[in-house]
Amino acid sequence: MSISQSAGTRFIPLLSRIVLGAAFFFSGWYHCFSMGDFTPAEQSQIKAMQAGGSATSSTQLVRWQWDGVVDAAKSQSEAARSSDQTPSSEEPAASTDGDRAVYKLALDLQYWGIQKGLVPLAWGIAVFEVVAGALIFLGLFTRIWGLLLAILIGGSFALTSVQQNEMFQMNPFHWRSDSALYYEMFFQAATFVLALSMFLVGPGILSLDGLVFGRKKAQLAAKPAASA
Repeated sequence: MSISQSAGTRFIPLLSRIVLGAAFFFSGWYHCFSMGDFTPAEQSQIKAMQAGGSATSSTQLVRWQWDGVVDAAKSQSEAARSSDQTPSSEEPAASTDGDRAVYKLALDLQYWGIQKGLVPLAWGIAVFEVVAGALIFLGLFTRIWGLLLAILIGGSFALTSVQQNEMFQMNPFHWRSDSALYYEMFFQAATFVLALSMFLVGPGILSLDGLVFGRKKAQLAAKPAASA
């Protein structure tokens, strides 16, 4: 086997596993165990989810509208500070409250049109990220997890970069003007390629798949030789 073939089938898959596994493991860990910051509007939606009901009409504005409200409140607050004026307590607050970061996933699911089972589904995705990231990193059942992650990332790409952010309705030469959307789109594309490569190529070297299933293959290959 040549050096390039060895790198393509053994070392590059190892590096891909490390990058992809770490990305999803830490993302899932954040969603499961960390606290996130939410705007007052998002807090209202979260409380409605926790109560098991639907949000009122005043909280069903899409998030970019709420972001505009919060940005306006921030601008008013900054203008007041610059003129040495203290904003009254009745002015809109731009502060955020904390809650489990998993509700960020729930809010995304709600934004994409899912209305039922938001919190359990968000928890399921967060736990899946932790488990899939850890097992991809260790290289156990790599092809299965690679396929599942490719499906998850492909769906996320279609819902965010294509549908929500409308990147493909823009001139590609203008993509870079919005750094956040640009990096989000290409991060999703890159991780999709990595996950698909895990499914097609396998785990490479230093994997539990090689340790467990490689030993079984060696035992099966040794049996015909022994019988002969």
